[in-house]
Amino acid sequence: MLTRNKPEGERFWASKRHFCYNDIHWHDYYEVELLMDGKVHQNLNGAESVLIPRCLTLLSPYDFHRLETPSESPALYYTLGFCREEISTEVRKVLESLSPPLLLRFDEKAHAALIEKYEELEREINRESHYRLQTVRRKIELMLLYICECVADGSAKPLGEGVVCTDSQINSIRAVLLHIDSHYGEEISRDELAACLHYTPNYLSTLFHRLTGTSISEYIMNVRMSHAYDLLRDGDMPIREVILKTGFRSPSLFYRKFHEYYGKNPREIAALREKGEK
Repeated sequence: MLTRNKPEGERFWASKRHFCYNDIHWHDYYEVELLMDGKVHQNLNGAESVLIPRCLTLLSPYDFHRLETPSESPALYYTLGFCREEISTEVRKVLESLSPPLLLRFDEKAHAALIEKYEELEREINRESHYRLQTVRRKIELMLLYICECVADGSAKPLGEGVVCTDSQINSIRAVLLHIDSHYGEEISRDELAACLHYTPNYLSTLFHRLTGTSISEYIMNVRMSHAYDLLRDGDMPIREVILKTGFRSPSLFYRKFHEYYGKNPREIAALREKGEK
């Protein structure tokens, strides 16, 4: 389901994380993702690509993407996130001249130097200092300029780019995603969503799939199933109430879909809650 991964209240952050799957999401900030280990299938603004170590993705605040490893072995990413306001106008212009989103693969020497810059930046972000804000901003800018230099001298090769869409189209799909996430317990009609955006239903369906890699109906089902699982696992709500709260009008459909998604009966998840297991 839609997620925005910005830590609460933070203006910049760096982390090393393992994952096997990260569903379609977008950010209100820039993000640099450097794949260190593993193989990842990425959908970026509807464009599919396969990433291997030394691949970097630079995402603008307008991009959608989904990440998935082809096996159960998790991938390791180094990530950097920062709000638009944390870099100077001059550096922002240099960055935007490369027209993010960017997909790059670094040669071994440039990759090693990039790792050094990342780890230095990570230490600075986590260090207590009177000048932390100014120092971190400067190091973020130096890292971004280094990426730009690598593109210019060929030590970072472009792998392709995401589907180019207008800001208006992207904002329209964001509005649809946010509406679904807020109203998943209600009836949601593709025709009504399209009418609110002054789109035809078929155009909305095409654009939605192009940007998210899934259909509107599949996305709604994903959101409902995710919330149902959380309510059964963590809440104290009876199953019949969970069914209604997550927008299902047919208990048999709910039970069938739940088993398709999780391989278990809803009663099994509720039983784990009662035993105090997660």
